[in-house]
Amino acid sequence: MKRYLLLITSFFVVTLGTVLAQSQPATGTQPTSSPPTSRSNDLTISEFKNMLNMQFSRIVTGNSFSNFGNYAAIKSADESLKASMSFLNKDGGILSAQISGGATEGITSFFEDGELNSKTSAKLTYHLLVHPLGSASISRDYLERDELVDSMEKIRLKYKADAIAIEHKRELIEAKSSLIKSESKQGKILLAIERLDNGSDATTNPETKAFKNDSLSYEMDKTVFDIDVLNRKILKLNTEEFWLEQEIKLEQKFYKDSLDIANKVKKISPQSINITWFSFGYGAGKDAFKLFDPAADFESQIVKQEYVSHEVNLAVSKYRWRAYDPNDVFWSVGLNISNTNNLGSLTSTELQDTEEVSASPRRDKVGTQKVYTGTYEEDKINIIIFVDYYRFFGKGTRDKTSLALHLNPKLINKGGGKSVASLHSGLMLPFKKVSEETSIVNFEVFYRFNDVFNVLESDNSLLGRNTVGFQATFPINFLTTKN
Repeated sequence: MKRYLLLITSFFVVTLGTVLAQSQPATGTQPTSSPPTSRSNDLTISEFKNMLNMQFSRIVTGNSFSNFGNYAAIKSADESLKASMSFLNKDGGILSAQISGGATEGITSFFEDGELNSKTSAKLTYHLLVHPLGSASISRDYLERDELVDSMEKIRLKYKADAIAIEHKRELIEAKSSLIKSESKQGKILLAIERLDNGSDATTNPETKAFKNDSLSYEMDKTVFDIDVLNRKILKLNTEEFWLEQEIKLEQKFYKDSLDIANKVKKISPQSINITWFSFGYGAGKDAFKLFDPAADFESQIVKQEYVSHEVNLAVSKYRWRAYDPNDVFWSVGLNISNTNNLGSLTSTELQDTEEVSASPRRDKVGTQKVYTGTYEEDKINIIIFVDYYRFFGKGTRDKTSLALHLNPKLINKGGGKSVASLHSGLMLPFKKVSEETSIVNFEVFYRFNDVFNVLESDNSLLGRNTVGFQATFPINFLTTKN
């Protein structure tokens, strides 16, 4: 039970960790996606991540350790579930952590009769990308980016000027200056009224004198009102709480404006992508299964077994995409070396156990379980040389969906025996979001020839030595970024 809960919990942790890493709110005054600060043609790590989000999600399939990204995948061929999370560092390298689980008794039978019959594995892979942030790897319309750089510079300058004004309480200084001017104006009006009343003013015409008196009275009332307003304003401005609130509002506005610019930069569509990377990985997996020996005593015929295997992986991969050319290509050439058992070469069968419930009327209870027959061996060195090739048809723009031809030939040598060639061929369809270039799900239907040259001398024909199935991969916001 504990191992079963650990498996399920691990899947939840990977998925939940991906979502939380992407949705964590910013706690400082700077946006989490840094805005552009220079006119360099190289990308920032945030911009590069978005390029991967938009384009690489189409090739996230869970087929090979040389793929990277955050995804969950289900495969009918080996009855497995797989989840992966990748971290992008500041140099453009990517660390992928992958866990998978499958049931040797079928994908729906993780738990049977109180026992776990599953195969689980974990793998760490580091992808070393060749100059990923340079303009030679990803090119875009940099005139558009330069315009956004100019906009960002204006935002920075305005923020700095406003911050200085808040620091020195410019609005309070201006209010006090206006108060001084209004009080001076009030004094002049009082002096003019006094001169008009005592006859020292040169005005002698009664009508003119009455007009001046009305005008001075209006100016006095207006000035008294202005002084009252300024005194209230100064009282409000003369508190530290007010200026702290102004600082917070200014920082929030700067954050929002900067984030808007950063998001606009991230949405600049690439013109071409041409990236090569090397992958180095290590993985360990546990098999839990049942062996069946019909020659043994009845009580000893079924033996429960567990085995931990280890593997190392090496690969070189390339992805090429051009907006003006529909010939998108992804390929990977790699080597897997594992120390494992020969479970895959054993014959699987289903046993039925019958228990009488009642004799009259007769009723039996039937239970089934999957078992393996044959000579079981451990610590065998398996070597797999593979090529993973995707050829996309269609430009894959925002309003179009590409169809990909997938070829995956392998040369497999198990335990130093005969080398077997297999060929996986499939059609993959990336379903995209309407408003973005990222895939919602990559769905593939495939046909696999398991022993092309029949080196194992099977009695079945070429078409009889095959596997037909499907797999669906769900990218999850693709990559997280290591700070």
